[in-house]
Amino acid sequence: MKFEMIRETIAQRIYEGVYAADDAIPSERTLATEFGVSRTTVRQALQDMADNGILYPVRGSGYYIRHPDLSAKRIGVLVSGNSYSEIFAEIMNSMRYETLTRELGFELRDASSEDAEDCGPRALEMAMELVRSGVCGVIFQPIEFSSESERFNRLILDCFEKAHLPVVLLDCAATLDPDGPDYDLVSFDNFRAGYLIGERLAKRGARQIRFLAKPAYGQSIFERIRGLRTSRPEAASLWIADPTDRRKIAQLIKKDPTADAIVCQNDLVAADLIKTLNELGYSVPQDYCITGFDDVRIAAQCKPPLTSVRQPIAELARCAVEALCERMADPERCVRIILVAGPIIERESSRIPNPPKK
Repeated sequence: MKFEMIRETIAQRIYEGVYAADDAIPSERTLATEFGVSRTTVRQALQDMADNGILYPVRGSGYYIRHPDLSAKRIGVLVSGNSYSEIFAEIMNSMRYETLTRELGFELRDASSEDAEDCGPRALEMAMELVRSGVCGVIFQPIEFSSESERFNRLILDCFEKAHLPVVLLDCAATLDPDGPDYDLVSFDNFRAGYLIGERLAKRGARQIRFLAKPAYGQSIFERIRGLRTSRPEAASLWIADPTDRRKIAQLIKKDPTADAIVCQNDLVAADLIKTLNELGYSVPQDYCITGFDDVRIAAQCKPPLTSVRQPIAELARCAVEALCERMADPERCVRIILVAGPIIERESSRIPNPPKK
């Protein structure tokens, strides 16, 4: 939502010292012009920040910043997914806002790298930095895609455990070992998202639904596939390919001519697939219905605009920060898995032109 983007930007500026304690926030008119929104939207964002104790109003003068002590208690956030999904950068922005409402400092470390094998060593070094910095708890997005992901995840968690730091995992488990250490986990409900998109496509008239994934994919994509297959057993035929590989996509189409809908692992893959299909002479949605996941910016910019399952960014951030605060307050509480659902955003890419008659 636009008002969430405004409040998160203001929160980031407070952390960065752009706005200091007792400074006046720019006027509604100025902020509306900067963000390209209505003054009503700006007013909603500022009132929300006032309700949460970040700002205070001065009659006839505007909103001013309160003076929280962000150095007294700080949490650390360690992520590795910014290199392959813009979702994590948006979650970090929302986390800044959530920590500010609780008068907590925020220490972010981003270990993401285009080379997956670099993530492990980078993340371990950053974990030790967080311990040395004196944070009181950590939200950790485990490493994926590296050949040594599990080993480094264990080393990082050992580092936090030796420092007696409470930990909440974000997005996925740190290890596939069911006997491994248990930690609170906050994640998008990927299984439900896959299930619902399958149901929605079937109701719209799709008969043979497939799932397209790139050759290497993580736990979240596996759950999306599992959800789709539970909903639509015909989706057991999984397409594995780089969506920009025209030759491979053409081969898949030739081998599986009955497919009429393709659920892609995320919006970026879906956008590339639509382009490749167009180059091969196919149209969306006339020949194939295409859907994605995450509802990132490219989804609305695709031609045609892409149907996607939206990740509830603000709610994921709120749940993660809240879970860590609760874990810090009660280290002995039961371990929880918190799954957050998101809505399907329907757009032109999944509108079947001539659905079968009932």
